[in-house]
Amino acid sequence: MNTKQLDPSTETINERVAKIDEAIQELKEINLASREEFFADKTLQYAALYALIMGIEAICDIGNHLLSYYFGRGVKTYKDIITSLAEVEVIPQEFAKKTEKMPDFRNLAIHVYLKIDENEIYKYIPLAIEQFAEYARHFLKFIEINNQK
Repeated sequence: MNTKQLDPSTETINERVAKIDEAIQELKEINLASREEFFADKTLQYAALYALIMGIEAICDIGNHLLSYYFGRGVKTYKDIITSLAEVEVIPQEFAKKTEKMPDFRNLAIHVYLKIDENEIYKYIPLAIEQFAEYARHFLKFIEINNQK
């Protein structure tokens, strides 16, 4: 029996990875709808938007936690989280560049919601499914490696 206790970050990360997984599953369900069904159904649009926000929030929460707990780094913006995760090699540099606009989408959805375009939501769904899953893999790999030390 392993008596090593999990550090507080492991539980925090696992809880948020579960939220990322939940967002991915919801987005996969929504992605089954045709374009016409999506644009005709406000409930589907709102569900997609919420799942996107929840996934991005969980990714940024985990990133912020890793940066603080393991690297003693603070950040000022959500975008800084993505950049910093690449700097400390939690995620690859190319992946950070590919996903650096993710916090912008979150900020738009939260703060400028009157200007949110359903086309942007629709286009972002398949990307988010892929990117959220990749973030979860990188986070879990990082935790696995660091819990072995």
